[in-house]
Amino acid sequence: MQLVPAEEAARRSQLGLRQLFRLVEAGHVHFVKTSEGQLLICLDSLREV
Repeated sequence: MQLVPAEEAARRSQLGLRQLFRLVEAGHVHFVKTSEGQLLICLDSLREV
């Protein structure tokens, strides 16, 4: 499992940040929120969408 910042995940998947956040909110993409508030997106789950 590879976790990357939301901006990088959006770039790699050719999605806009809003599209990515919608997928996160809908529960389609796994993520971790750091103590600093940054979202780290699981690339494996993003590839499955």
